[in-house]
Order: sequence, then C-alpha cells, then structure tokens
Amino acid sequence: MRYCLGIDVGNSTVVAAVADNSGSETVKLGVRTPGIPSIAHVTPDGSVLTGDAAVLADTLEPARTARLLCRRLDDPAPIVLGERTWDPTDLLASVLGDVLAHVTAVRGGPPDHVVLVRPAVLGPVGTARFTDAVARAGRPDASTTTAPVACATWLIGNGLLRPGGRIAVYDFGGGTFEAGVMRRTTRGVDDVGPPNGIARLGGADLDELVRQHLESGPVGALGRWDLRVPPGARMINKALGACRSAKEALSSDGSAEVAWQLPGGTHRYVLRRQEIEALFRKPVNDTVEVFTGVLSAARTRPDELDAVALSGGSARIPLVTALLSQALGRGVRIAQTPDAAIAQGAARLATQRAAPQPSHRVAAGRSPAQRPGAGPPRIDAPQAGGHSAPPSKPVPPPRSTPAPSPPASPPRPAAQ
Repeated sequence: MRYCLGIDVGNSTVVAAVADNSGSETVKLGVRTPGIPSIAHVTPDGSVLTGDAAVLADTLEPARTARLLCRRLDDPAPIVLGERTWDPTDLLASVLGDVLAHVTAVRGGPPDHVVLVRPAVLGPVGTARFTDAVARAGRPDASTTTAPVACATWLIGNGLLRPGGRIAVYDFGGGTFEAGVMRRTTRGVDDVGPPNGIARLGGADLDELVRQHLESGPVGALGRWDLRVPPGARMINKALGACRSAKEALSSDGSAEVAWQLPGGTHRYVLRRQEIEALFRKPVNDTVEVFTGVLSAARTRPDELDAVALSGGSARIPLVTALLSQALGRGVRIAQTPDAAIAQGAARLATQRAAPQPSHRVAAGRSPAQRPGAGPPRIDAPQAGGHSAPPSKPVPPPRSTPAPSPPASPPRPAAQ
C-alpha cells in the first residue's frame, strides 16, 4: 500500500490527511494554514476558484463566493453567483477536485483509497449529491463516513479509546451540529444507536447573531448597505469577519474589540464574553438537548462513557463545556480533539478499507501548488500521538511562464 487519504469536508474548512501502515499526518492545503476555507468563487468568465485563490477573490467580490456548500446540498434552489445560477454539487466537486490534485502532486501519485467525512445530518438528496460531487472530482470509488466514526477511529489510533470503551462525539462545526455514540470493537468502531444533529446550526449562524446584536444596538450603520451590490456585500462580509474574529478571541479572553470599517469612519465596540454567552445560550442549549437525546437513544448513561470528545471550531466556546457539564453531571471527562483529528481518523479508516486497486486518474484542478507564485507544497508534522509517514519527494515549483493549455469547458449551470 502506498498511502490512503482522508478528507474532512466541513462547511467552513476542508482538511486533508494521509495515512499508511506507519501512521497518519496532515497535508497542508493552504499557504499559511493546514486547511482551506470551504468556499468556491466564480469569476466573471465562469472559472471556479478554490482555496487561497478563492479567499483573495472573495475580498474583492464576495457576492461571487458560495459558502456553506455542504449545507446547500439539501436545498433544491440553485446558488446565484454573478449573472448565472450554479449547482452546489458542481462547486463542491471543484473544491474536492483541487484538494485531490494537490495531495496527488505532493505525494507523487494518487491515493489507494479515499474516505471523505460527510455531514451526518444530510438528507437523502444531500447525501446523493455529496456522492455525486466526489465522483465528479475524480474518485467515484471513494467511500464516506461521519465525524463521530472518524473521531473514534482517531482516538483508537492514538491509544485513547480502550477495547469495548464508549465515546460520545459532540461535533459543532461551521454550518452543522451532529452527535453520536461510538463503541470500540474488534473490527474497529460501531455506532451505538443512531447519530443525530441540527442541519442548519453552526459557527456561521453564531457569527450572524453577533452581527445582528451589534447592528441593532452598539454599532449599527450597516442597515443601509445592500448585500446585492459589491460595496454592500464587501461591508457586510468584513463585518461578519470581525464578528468571527471576536467570537474566536472570546473563547480564551474575557473581552474583544470589534472594529467595523465603514465609509463614514471606523466603528469600534468592546464585546464581552457575557454578551455572547447570552446570545449563544439558546442555540448551544439546543445542541446539548440533541446530544443528550442521542445518549438516550443509544441507551447509554453519561457514567458509561469513557469521555465526551468535542470537535469543530464552535465546540471551543466555553459555554459548550459549561452546559454539557451541567447536563451530564460531574465526573464525565470532556476533551477537545485537535483540529485535524477528523481528517486523520478518516485517513486511518481509508487504510482499513483499502484493497489492491489499479491506479486512478484524478480530475485536473487548480491546486495551490499549481498557482503562479506558490512555493512547493509541504506536509505538516503529525499531531501529537501520530506517526510520520515516509516523506515524499518535493514537488518543484511551477514555471514562471506556464505552457498554454486549452480553455476549460464552462461549468454546467443548474437546471432552472
């Protein structure tokens, strides 16, 4: 076996990891970050940008950027970007195709098997479209899993879940919440009861609560901006970014400054943790109720759990741990997993599912390694407790004057 690939396809971030018989490690997808934002930006000529290129273009024309792609898979309405409509399946396929192309370039060949982590809360239509996006990205043979299964697999690989032990996973990401109870078996991990979640609740919704709070009182001044025109879209996009940064800072600090840069001047406000806890109490309570319902459906008492594993950026909010502890009682261990745990767990799961296969072709895409000015891609050091896979040969940087290539066919628009 050469190597296998796991991709955690979140609503806010995509993270990839590789694994072989010696262990797993994260593959760096962004220039400065291990993962890339889960967004797709459509240029006026119909090209689809992903990764760092999409982030840069988004700062100029946010109205041409599609977000929360996985959450949109269950929505029958197409996404309007610029002058045309787009099927979210095509946009997600572009993101996944570029990730696959990048990892293949870094490792010097395609993976033997790929496991992608899909939201467990997707309905039948969304699940089918997710599978279709993976096939369009070039790996119709790939398999999928859920965050609870991938998290439990990571725990086993790092010696953190004993044989027969049970773990409950609380996964609160950028666009969805899901929970599940897993048990370690001789075959790996099994679901103990059905997983459950909230399809439209995540970090993006919490950011919007902060924006609405500031808009209605302390800061204001955004109401006159029209999201449908570029200046208004840029203003609101910057405001949401400021709210997101403040929310993340308040996970460790007692206060954070929010600065909205508007044509009339910069509006500043010091946001305190007590304020956002009041804003977030109801949605976080909703997640805790779903979580305890999953425990009940699995016929598992809190004291029967080895631990509760928290994953996802929104799970870092201190209110989450406080309300979970209150609901579960004392003595239940609640631990935050590393950001790459889900992707590394999926990669380990891929090694278990891999079988001897012929080589695969990966759909061409614009990876960070292929963009002008990008340096050679690198592989991050493994998370604590992981093992490094043998290093691959470095990929040479792209030529300063790339050879011309025939224009790509325009993406297929969604059915009206």
